[in-house]
Amino acid sequence: MLKDVIIELPGHGSLRGSLCGTTAHRFLGVPYALPPTGERRWQRPVPLPEDFVYGRPGEPRDCTQYGGFCPQPDYMMNGTNISAVPGATHSEDCLLLNIWLPDAQPPANKKWPVYVWLHGGWLQMGNPCMTNKTDPWELVDRAGADLDAIVVAVGYRLNIFGFLAGEGVVGNFGFWDQRCALQWIQKHISAFGGDPVRVTLGGLSAGAYSTNAQLQYELRHGNVDQPLFRNIFMVSNAIAVQPKSIQEAEDQLQDVLTTLKIDQSLSRSQQLAELREIPHQDLISAMPSFRLDTFRAVTDEDFVPGGMIEQLRDGTLAKAFQERGMKLVIGEAESEQHMYAAINPPASLEMMQTALENYYPAAISAKVLAKYRDTESDPAKLYGTMTSYLQVRAPIRAFAKSLVDAGVPLSSIYRYRSDFRAACMDKYIAPELGVTHGWDMYVWWYTARFGYSELEKTAIKDWLGRSLHPLIHDQPFDSQCTKIDQYTKFYSDGTIGVVEDDYWSDMIALDELCTRT
Repeated sequence: MLKDVIIELPGHGSLRGSLCGTTAHRFLGVPYALPPTGERRWQRPVPLPEDFVYGRPGEPRDCTQYGGFCPQPDYMMNGTNISAVPGATHSEDCLLLNIWLPDAQPPANKKWPVYVWLHGGWLQMGNPCMTNKTDPWELVDRAGADLDAIVVAVGYRLNIFGFLAGEGVVGNFGFWDQRCALQWIQKHISAFGGDPVRVTLGGLSAGAYSTNAQLQYELRHGNVDQPLFRNIFMVSNAIAVQPKSIQEAEDQLQDVLTTLKIDQSLSRSQQLAELREIPHQDLISAMPSFRLDTFRAVTDEDFVPGGMIEQLRDGTLAKAFQERGMKLVIGEAESEQHMYAAINPPASLEMMQTALENYYPAAISAKVLAKYRDTESDPAKLYGTMTSYLQVRAPIRAFAKSLVDAGVPLSSIYRYRSDFRAACMDKYIAPELGVTHGWDMYVWWYTARFGYSELEKTAIKDWLGRSLHPLIHDQPFDSQCTKIDQYTKFYSDGTIGVVEDDYWSDMIALDELCTRT
């Protein structure tokens, strides 16, 4: 039987969590904002009121079961629905946190560092560590990797709910959700034994993109004396180009209105009122009918300012990064392109421009397509190569370069490339896919429950001890890299070494092509 544990949040009631490993405990479905439903759909998140109380007097809120996660389409890979979460349901009431502790409480006179996780999924799908393959309990458990830190996974709005934009709809609601969650963590994590001064923000794919977005906002608007996070971890993504303008996003909004038969003669506020009446199931069902079925970040001149990509590349934000003494782990999987080729690729080369416009402004999509069109005849492979370059390989290198160019010491940056997969992973992903986009998370979450050998456990703990553990605990990295165009590689045989970056020059050139005015 699982042993419950109660956490008191002074002035706000209490939460009941449960044991989920040998020592690890978790608290699931913890609200950090009011449900973004009804009139709050397509509005910024509303933080919980000051008099909000969890549970009832003498009865803690039950946080032993997962809550809902943001509605999303089914995304298929080789016949498998990778959007599915067994036992959980879609709900717009998704502004929830899942929290894992190493123990029921920290040792006396100690606070744990905090590792905040933004899940990936193209900003269209995903969940806050709600499946067996993403649950981080073994990472924090004393009998597992013993990270000796709290992990907090953030649920935020996705796809049309989080990133619809156009005239009268400013977009980026998912980013505002994430920041609202960070503010809740800053205020309440000490009740769980966490140290609000030692928070690391990280994410995979769209979560890494979001981490990059949160970083630039924090460096421009955050409180230097009380930052929401200190260090960052970016897995297989970074901001590649300036997001579309509100005017560019208006075409997509018009398509949504037309497809859903919203009267074009109505005012925009009336149109939005009608859209808010449509059940979330119907909005999700309609998404494949939209010309652009991917909803992305936009340049709203608030969370995302015009000129953001220049500030990320020209050293403006890098200098603020340096002044705060921040640290970064950033890297990629060995075979990023295979996942991108398998998920929602265009059916033909003629559809490639439209497919790229789901991610990027039309002019940049045309530039990239012109550069790579003749390198591959298979549309899925071509799409996989281009998107892996643009989403991952080019921007992570350009971002790291901008930091070093601005004076951030190399000792504060840990660049990596992962080619290690435990043998048991062959049961879950075809061996020929290698370590593709997102599948290195089995290492980062230390999912030994799937069948690691003792040698694999030792290799993975060594890897985590050189990279993630020092980042979370704000300790020096164990890296032998002497220049930024080197990275640390986790080889397929479990060894670790320094490698000259064979992608460096080409990817820096691609980034310059896409960011040049």
